[in-house]
Amino acid sequence: MSKYSEHFFESIIPSEGIYLESDNETSSIDLGSGFQVANPFNASNVKGVDILSGKNIITVDLFHDNLPLDDESVDFVTAFDFFEHVPRVICSNKKTSFRFIELMSDILRVLKPGGYLFSHTPAFPSPAAFQDPTHLNIITDLTFPEYFCRRPNKWLPSRQGKPGGSRYGFKDEYIFCCQKMYETHLLTLLQKPAMHD
Repeated sequence: MSKYSEHFFESIIPSEGIYLESDNETSSIDLGSGFQVANPFNASNVKGVDILSGKNIITVDLFHDNLPLDDESVDFVTAFDFFEHVPRVICSNKKTSFRFIELMSDILRVLKPGGYLFSHTPAFPSPAAFQDPTHLNIITDLTFPEYFCRRPNKWLPSRQGKPGGSRYGFKDEYIFCCQKMYETHLLTLLQKPAMHD
């Protein structure tokens, strides 16, 4: 875990009044983990999710397939340097899909009520968001609160209604918890609502 992620978990999250507690019964998945699975939530059951095969790795191509997990089966999802690689749009066989939006819906599906998604991704205006030719999805400080979170929220108090991603098939909504830009990377914490309204 980077020094920025450590600071985010130790200082920023608690300063927002959010206290993350893990017990012996928590589970976490780390999207795009490679062979080094991250566990910033200190969950007791941790698996990586990647196109690679290995010990404690769920092998799946998330650019095309959904997470092979049951509904409401994990407490935490992490994505370290992953979302920028997920295509925003895929056109195939005369069908258009908004893969990043579909994946954000699928993460909500597998999260337990009250569960958290943590993203650590290079973001605009940093050159790190653009310079890697495999970065297909440019993230800004408004991507998560505008497209995936309930409105109004503290970042967009004048906006009302459903998340912007609902126009493109995004289902449900996250609660925006907090985010901070550290040099090249935007760190964001979102929560699945504990109960549906």
